[in-house]
Amino acid sequence: MVNTVTSCLIKASLHTLEKSEMQSIITKQLSPTNYNGDRIKAKASYAKVSVTVGYNYALNHEQNHLEAARALAKKLNWGGDFVGGSNGNDSWVFVNAKAAKSGRMIFKSKELAQ
Repeated sequence: MVNTVTSCLIKASLHTLEKSEMQSIITKQLSPTNYNGDRIKAKASYAKVSVTVGYNYALNHEQNHLEAARALAKKLNWGGDFVGGSNGNDSWVFVNAKAAKSGRMIFKSKELAQ
């Protein structure tokens, strides 16, 4: 079964692409506890760094994941454009668009159909 991926683009304001080029940001919604409300946690794929932001009910689900990813990119001083999509399990994955455009680690869907 193929999940529908909703693509979105965030632009980080800093220009240090080398650090973020081949890493991803993974965001996940955290359920409320007795002490905290809904939250979105963003973590880097290799760096052992994460941020957790409170769920902003003025934003939609996608926008909350974008804001968490943007907060982590800012904390790590990562710049550039990031492309992301939902994996269907209340988590999202964002990758650096520059790395994708460079042709590294890319497959084309028509290759899979052969």
